[in-house]
Amino acid sequence: MFIKSIYIGAFAGKKDMRLAFTDRVNIIEGANESGKSTVAAFIKFIFYGLSGKGKGGEMSQRKKFLPFDSNCAYGSMTVCDSGRDYIIERKVTMTGKVAAKDEYKITDAQTGAQVYEGTEPCDVFIGMSESLFEKTAFISQLGGTAVSGNEVASALENLLFSAEESVDSQKAIKEIDSARAVLMHKNSKGGKIYELECERDELTEKLSAAKKSRNEFIEDEKQLSELKTHYEKNERLTAEAKEKADEYERAKALADFDRLAQLKEKLEKTEKSLERASERYGIPTNEEIHGAVRISASLREKESQKNTARSALDVFIMPESAKEDKISADGGEKIIHEKLSKIRNKKLIFVILAVVFTVFRGAACGLTVMNLLPATVCLVTAGVCVLLAVIFAAAAVKSAVKFKSELKKYGVVSEDALAVAAAEIRSKNARYEEAKKHRDALVAIYEKSQSEYNAVLEEASEFCKKYETEFAGASSLDALADSLSKAKEECASLIDKKAQLTAEINEWEARLSSYDEKELRETPPPPEAIEYDIKNLKNSYTFGTASREKLTAKISELEKKLVAADISASNEEEISKRIYAINAELKDLKERLAALHLAQEMLEKAAENMKNNVSPELASRAGELLSQSTDGKYGKLWVSGQMRVTYSDASSGGTVRDVEYLSGGTQDALYVALRIALCEILSQDKNIPMIFDESFSFIDKKRLQAIYDIISARNGQTLVFSALSRDRETAKDANIVTL
Repeated sequence: MFIKSIYIGAFAGKKDMRLAFTDRVNIIEGANESGKSTVAAFIKFIFYGLSGKGKGGEMSQRKKFLPFDSNCAYGSMTVCDSGRDYIIERKVTMTGKVAAKDEYKITDAQTGAQVYEGTEPCDVFIGMSESLFEKTAFISQLGGTAVSGNEVASALENLLFSAEESVDSQKAIKEIDSARAVLMHKNSKGGKIYELECERDELTEKLSAAKKSRNEFIEDEKQLSELKTHYEKNERLTAEAKEKADEYERAKALADFDRLAQLKEKLEKTEKSLERASERYGIPTNEEIHGAVRISASLREKESQKNTARSALDVFIMPESAKEDKISADGGEKIIHEKLSKIRNKKLIFVILAVVFTVFRGAACGLTVMNLLPATVCLVTAGVCVLLAVIFAAAAVKSAVKFKSELKKYGVVSEDALAVAAAEIRSKNARYEEAKKHRDALVAIYEKSQSEYNAVLEEASEFCKKYETEFAGASSLDALADSLSKAKEECASLIDKKAQLTAEINEWEARLSSYDEKELRETPPPPEAIEYDIKNLKNSYTFGTASREKLTAKISELEKKLVAADISASNEEEISKRIYAINAELKDLKERLAALHLAQEMLEKAAENMKNNVSPELASRAGELLSQSTDGKYGKLWVSGQMRVTYSDASSGGTVRDVEYLSGGTQDALYVALRIALCEILSQDKNIPMIFDESFSFIDKKRLQAIYDIISARNGQTLVFSALSRDRETAKDANIVTL
């Protein structure tokens, strides 16, 4: 089988990529980070899918190879197998954080029909597990070329046993061990043989017990007869006690029915009393009683407040106000002072003018005496000055008279007295206004208290009217509150008595619910039944019932024992036959157990021998390939059952050495040869492709040539992914694919 081409739809960082290969050696070239390892991983993905779990703490394949911008990886591959082309398509879609949907199908390229439905592509074309594929045919960039022993050795062993790598020979050994365990457990405490031996021992004991029970059978029959006689007597006495106890209960029930009738009569009387007690006021509540008390208290309070306000108003005396207040009538003290000031100023001016003209007259006379002024002129001037002085003096006197007249009008003799009189008038008027405000406040308080009193008075009247009670003051409300309280107490007492009687009646009715009063009165028990000693009767019945249960259990036990003894006696022969049959079966099973022990031992030895016998064939083929590339220097190899490799060193006289003595390049060449040999054996006739991902980067050119000689010699396809141009130069006949 070989890969013809691949198409990467979306895988890691690659999208819409197509590559074609030949059936021999293919070198896929590309610079670092060009996606070579991604292409190699894609080929494995088509066969095996993507694992959701990482190995050894590594990132899972799904997380590593899903496209960066999508939750889906997909693509296809065309392979040729036995001359026929097939198209393998695969798609992995994440459906959750970890969960994924894996879809694949295989199509026949010639017919277009879907084939191998439900079978993984790896099972169809590779024939080995993913882990084994990675340890043989798929050499990853970091994995190296060395071969891990245990899993590879186990796969080789299974192929030799069953021609199929997945069929485990160890599983066959375990199945033989399971078959052995069915017969006998390793601790000898379980299995078919152990169970049969236990059954045989149990039957032997039963056989001995059956023989012994025969002697006890007669004694048990006698004891059973006595118990039955005692049981019949106990039943008769118990029935008599039960009958008398029933008569007592019926007599007591009749007495209880009489008591129930008395209670119902009391209840009827109580209901009538409650009806009478609530006839006038109903059933008063605490709110109603408190309402009467509250209104009574409020009425007294408002009446007291009203009377207090009236008394305060009655005793209040208003002071007198200023009468004929001339000062205020003429504009007040300031205006009067201004008026007086004008009169005073005018008087002063007249006096000054009178003095001036008098002085002028004297001056005129003096000038005449001094002959400075003519006498005629002097006389005229003097006369005029005297006249004017007299006029102004008269005016000054008139102003003085007017000033005094003004003061007299206000009842004072001076301006200072006027100021005192004005201050006294202001004080008197202020006291009057203050008193007037106080009186107005007292009037308002009285009117408010009167209004509140009237409102409470109306409320009290309406409250009394509601209960058809004549309102005659607060005492009427007190009397009504007392009546309501007494009515409430009486009703409450009757209600409690009614509830108590009702509960007692319900209790009696529940107690008597299982009795029919009419039937009891029609067929009454004997009169003396009520005098029975019920305690003694109940004790007799309880003791009889308990004795009956014990007698019944004992009789049943004896009957079972007698039946078992009878059966045991009759089955002695059958038990003996069964013991004989078990011994025969045990002999056969023990022979089978010995055979299984032998088969398991032989199979384990055969498995070890086969594992060791395959090593020469594997070593021979790997040595043949290595010899071709080393000119026969390292042609002789030995491979142990766990893939440990040793070699013969021709340069040192054929000394056998461990593979670690070889150089790194030669070790790589040896392991490549070993892998090719393993692939040929494990894949049998499939000739599966081998993939090398940057596996030869650190090998010198000479050893690289040897490895390519080995690869070229194999019968199958090889894909080598490399970033170095020397691979192209070394493998001259290879198909070159450039990324």
